[in-house]
Amino acid sequence: MRVFYDTDTQECFMNKDGALYVPDSELIKPNLKLLTDYAKKNRVPVLGSIDKSQLKENSKIPETVLSNHPVLLGNLKLERMNRAIDELDQVYAEYWLPNGIYFEKQSYDVFTNPNTKAFLEIAKPESAVVYGVETEKSVKAAVIGLQKMKVQCYVVTDGVKGSVQNSTALDEMVSAGAKLVKTKDILEGIL
Repeated sequence: MRVFYDTDTQECFMNKDGALYVPDSELIKPNLKLLTDYAKKNRVPVLGSIDKSQLKENSKIPETVLSNHPVLLGNLKLERMNRAIDELDQVYAEYWLPNGIYFEKQSYDVFTNPNTKAFLEIAKPESAVVYGVETEKSVKAAVIGLQKMKVQCYVVTDGVKGSVQNSTALDEMVSAGAKLVKTKDILEGIL
């Protein structure tokens, strides 16, 4: 199964008046909308991360909102995780596809939330199309973590934005096994 992985596309990071604004991140919003629309139209399940310290109602940018009811998995081990294993098909159809599943985190690394690894072990995605902010921190941590779990990552270079000029983050992701793609590659079904 291929998934899309939406990294921290929250207003605080992507709007100029946001508390943790990533410079020029608004420039990738049109591509993020195209990717989100593609996921909806083609029934591609979306996973992602939400920075809990910046979590508030309607905190995701409109371009990446799948529904008004995203499924948020907090940092505490889910009591019902074993039940989710048994009912993954139902969870997938009723909750994941229409709403997306987002892992709350309190640091840039989504794998600090134990439910991230636990859920990925259940769902077993083969590949992930990754986009969002911030390239040098949250995006890189997600990609390297996913690659370690044997999930082939495709980083959408015109769908990520960082704040460090001449960053080596993309090179580090490629060294970990990720592949670099453009939004048009995804929309044209090149993968």
